[in-house]
Amino acid sequence: MAKKAKAFTGDRKDPKQNKSLAIRTVLKSMPSKKATEVAAEVKKQFGHAVSVNQISTFVSGPVQSSGNANPDNNFRFDAELANTGGYIFNLSTKGLSTGTYNLNFRVSGDSFLYSAPFQVK
Repeated sequence: MAKKAKAFTGDRKDPKQNKSLAIRTVLKSMPSKKATEVAAEVKKQFGHAVSVNQISTFVSGPVQSSGNANPDNNFRFDAELANTGGYIFNLSTKGLSTGTYNLNFRVSGDSFLYSAPFQVK
């Protein structure tokens, strides 16, 4: 049987008591640093030991299009993609450190949140 997570009983607004808030606080000040550097800073500033995997789940922000390839930051249809055409988005990875990321998006008229994983090497 899986262990049940303990309920959080601390102050959610205090990064010394709230590990996820500590991670987000450090990420705001170090957005382009490697996950290992962010983890070390979380430990230094707030005393939380965190893994690189925990850091990568918190990286989020607006999508940055590469050049003018994506008008209005929307996917565009390319009729020559595969046999039947498909949608494409040219994503800028400038400023992202090495790691695995998800591009989360919604389709107009659909409430489901889709995710497309990608790696930066």
